Amino acid sequence: AHLEELQRQALHDELTGLPNRALLYDRIEHCIEGLDRHDKEYGLLLLDLDRFKEVNDTFGHYVGDVLLTKVAERLRQAVRGQDTIARLGGDEFAVLIEPQARPEEATALAKRLVDSLNAPFKVEGQSLIVNVSIGIVQCPRHGRDPDTLMRRADIAMYAAKERHAGFTVYDPSLDVNSPARIQMVSELSHNIDDEHLRLHYQPQVDLASGEVRKVEALLRWQHDDGRLLMPDEFLPLAETTNLIDAITLWVLRRAMKDCSKWLEAGHRIGVSVNMAPRSLHDAHLPRRIARLLVAAHVPPEMLTLEITESSLLRHSLLADGVFSELRQLGIGLSIDDFGTGYSSLTHLKHLPFTELKIDRSFTRDIASSSGDAAIVRSSIELAHAFGRSVVAEGVEDQSALDVLLDYHCDAAQGFHYSKALPEEEFLAWLASRQG
Repeated sequence: AHLEELQRQALHDELTGLPNRALLYDRIEHCIEGLDRHDKEYGLLLLDLDRFKEVNDTFGHYVGDVLLTKVAERLRQAVRGQDTIARLGGDEFAVLIEPQARPEEATALAKRLVDSLNAPFKVEGQSLIVNVSIGIVQCPRHGRDPDTLMRRADIAMYAAKERHAGFTVYDPSLDVNSPARIQMVSELSHNIDDEHLRLHYQPQVDLASGEVRKVEALLRWQHDDGRLLMPDEFLPLAETTNLIDAITLWVLRRAMKDCSKWLEAGHRIGVSVNMAPRSLHDAHLPRRIARLLVAAHVPPEMLTLEITESSLLRHSLLADGVFSELRQLGIGLSIDDFGTGYSSLTHLKHLPFTELKIDRSFTRDIASSSGDAAIVRSSIELAHAFGRSVVAEGVEDQSALDVLLDYHCDAAQGFHYSKALPEEEFLAWLASRQG
């Protein structure tokens, strides 16, 4: 009995009781050995919890451990009895589907897991949200040995994380060393110009006056093959190379040029630009932006830089003096996707930000969800208490807008007003609104 217990401990995770990496690999190899005996595929899902480090840093490791056991329990409830759930270490889990009756089973399970794990966890009186990113591979389609399958599942998982997609099926184009990705990097490096890159603008409407005070600049890539690529199709790749710095400067220069034209035409409309964490580690960034503003004759207060909340701690941005220099110039700083991380309350009063953008996941159902409404209302009151303005993203209907007006939100953007438009279409939309 003692030997059996030692063997069990060697093959299982102590905290959750789930199989560990060694046992998972053993079962993957067992599945591979049986490939020749039947014509079915096996699915392997690799799961990584988003922002779990923030939970540990904010609430302590005990709460983190309790959260992991609750995650394990939800995984058990979502899969079939014959499937293997494993904890690989830290906040990383895996699910082996053996065998699949249909290839779509893996993606269907991934969707169930995303929905299940995205629901709040109650731990020690705290309501914790830890979204999940999942990479999916199929055996033998994506590999016939555990190491290859795990490596490719890891690539797909990071692609899902970068795209905020929930889950992603492995594709060779995702591999940083694949010919497709190398080709895309080469093409992008030659396309950072006005001919290939575009800015679309989504208006932010001031809720007190009804006027458009600012727009968010959203990047598009007009590929030579005719496709108009969205940011999540190429920016994650650019952020792994030096290309992101050149792209950031192009976006800032283009946005300032357009803003200058609007000012000359009598439209005092500012511009918000999303910033990659890597760019904010550049000590020369404030001086470069200052030169762009002077060259375009745009007042600093007309520019706002948006930084996602989750990137603040993950990339150690708080320790840098870049934010302080940008604020000294008069540039606005916005925390994007506010409410999706755990750094908010702890650091809000210390951050030199001028604006909070409430994530669309809270505003989408604000009229029907009392929980979302409470979060939004509290966020607005908190921001106002610290002298920050608030922009609500993802406003899609009048009922959501009515709630935001009742809560004294400062501004809103979303399809209720307009989607992101090319500059010419935005100016036409603005004229029709003013007319």
